[in-house]
Amino acid sequence: MSDKSTTRPSAKKPVIAKATIREEKGRQRGTVSSCAAAVDPEHQAFERMASELITSASKPRGFLATPSYLRLWFAGGIGNAMRWLELLVAGIFTYEVTQSTVLVALVTVARSLPMLFIGTIAGVVGEALNRKRLL
Repeated sequence: MSDKSTTRPSAKKPVIAKATIREEKGRQRGTVSSCAAAVDPEHQAFERMASELITSASKPRGFLATPSYLRLWFAGGIGNAMRWLELLVAGIFTYEVTQSTVLVALVTVARSLPMLFIGTIAGVVGEALNRKRLL
């Protein structure tokens, strides 16, 4: 076999300027967001809030510089710490009263199951309903 039969002529691809591609993508994005924003002012407010969060997050520790986000994390951390502290105290109290490790395990399971089941149901309901009306 000759080398000429195995090699294929390379097809030249058209050269497109990168600036042209960027402009086209920008136009596409601008058209979509401006149409959606013109139709729904709530969407426009959401986009503005999202862009502010993204801008603040681009800096190191940007989310923690946002006061509402910091309050959310702080409240969540305190709530979770108290939940686990209550679980620990319930186990210690059960052991002091009964001296039974089996009952400590049963109390721990009994205190944990409602968090598991009600939390998942609340999550499904929260996703299905309008959040503004829910709060």
